[in-house]
Amino acid sequence: MDFNYFSGGLPWELGFLPSIETLRIIDNSFSGKIPNYIQNWTNLHKLGIQASGLTGPIPSGISLLTSLTDLLVRLLCLYKFK
Repeated sequence: MDFNYFSGGLPWELGFLPSIETLRIIDNSFSGKIPNYIQNWTNLHKLGIQASGLTGPIPSGISLLTSLTDLLVRLLCLYKFK
């Protein structure tokens, strides 16, 4: 999902993809936090979240991704300014 400028929250249906091996969420306009359902991606090898519009913190369930070998998390919106 690179460079599409998608907006809104990440679709909840992504939580039902346990066989996904690679996911890149880069240069979009999503909103909301990185979802807790990332822990469901038990076969995930590569995850990239960069300039996606998502906010932190990174869910602790990421530690359950024992197949994860490549992780890129950059340019999260850690704070929303009003």
